Order: sequence, then C-alpha cells, then structure tokens
Amino acid sequence: MGCHKAVFNFIRCAIFGPFIGVTFSLIVVQHTATDIVSSISSISPVIIIPASIAIFKEKVLRKEILGSLSE
Repeated sequence: MGCHKAVFNFIRCAIFGPFIGVTFSLIVVQHTATDIVSSISSISPVIIIPASIAIFKEKVLRKEILGSLSE
C-alpha cells in the first residue's frame, strides 16, 4: 500500500509543481519587468546549493557549483 501512495505523490508533484511554477512565473512577468523576472529565476540554482548544504547536509561537488554559475 505504501508504494502506491508514493507513486501517487510523485505523479501529483510532477503535475502540480511545474504547473504552479509556470503559472506563477507568467503572472509575475505580467506584473513586473521581464528582465527582473529573468534575473531572479536564473539565480535559483545558486540559491538552492547553500540550502542543500545547510538544511539537507548534502555533499555538493565543485563541478555542480560551477555548473550552477555557468547558466
């Protein structure tokens, strides 16, 4: 029974996550300058790495950090 619940949650997150993210980004573009929205959305990988280290105690490789900066 637990596996079915996990699959259901995965499908739900896969559908609603991008749907909500794209919807909110389009709403923000309507109410804000596009260059500001572009800058904020492109910096999200750089913001996620410190949170990943501090909160989840994940080991982040140097190439992952360089990859996030190259976008």
